[in-house]
Amino acid sequence: GANLATLIGDGDVVEIGLGKIQAAVLAPLTDRKNLRLHAGMICDPLMALLDSGAFADWDGDQPPVTTGVAVGTRAFYDYVAERDEIAFRPVTHTHDIATLANIDNLVAINSAIEIDLLSQANAEMIGGRQVSSAGGLVDFMRGAKRSRNGRAILALVSTTSNGETSRIVPAFQPGTAVSCARADIDFVVTENGVAELRGKGVRARAEALIEVAAPKFQGELETALSNLKG
Repeated sequence: GANLATLIGDGDVVEIGLGKIQAAVLAPLTDRKNLRLHAGMICDPLMALLDSGAFADWDGDQPPVTTGVAVGTRAFYDYVAERDEIAFRPVTHTHDIATLANIDNLVAINSAIEIDLLSQANAEMIGGRQVSSAGGLVDFMRGAKRSRNGRAILALVSTTSNGETSRIVPAFQPGTAVSCARADIDFVVTENGVAELRGKGVRARAEALIEVAAPKFQGELETALSNLKG
């Protein structure tokens, strides 16, 4: 969350998915000013940030928070019902790439299961088995890429929960879906740092990813890199 916060400034419009990543990203932003949020879903961690005063006021027809769905606790639902700052819109608005492209300073933060050294992202499969879908990942990443001063960010913990498997891998297993193309990703963020990929070639992207991988796996990733062309 602290690493992601370095990419978010005053006046930015943040898009972020549900779950642990939302809590990790929103918590360090309480000292920001004039933020907005445009996302498909919101959940409990939004409450503390909204109460902190970090969000902008209504600006014409632009609300501080635009979303499609609220998912969380009973307390969160009661909170949302009382907050005029939150506007609900259909998916044809929240996920529309043309709409997203017209939002200046859109910072899209999404997650994936793994990313390979070509900087392709898999957000759907584990061991060749479908466990999820890409959802709005591509919509938001591409919308942020087209936004003026936008940033398309992929965030993930560098290993599985037991620390035994790197989530930055030399290559995907055969048959694994590519959920997000490498050209759609500006930054990859892990607990080990920020890898800026935009404007870089194949080898430079791989080198940046290895720097934010778990140290115990960096050696084997560097060996795999030696076989990459480009």
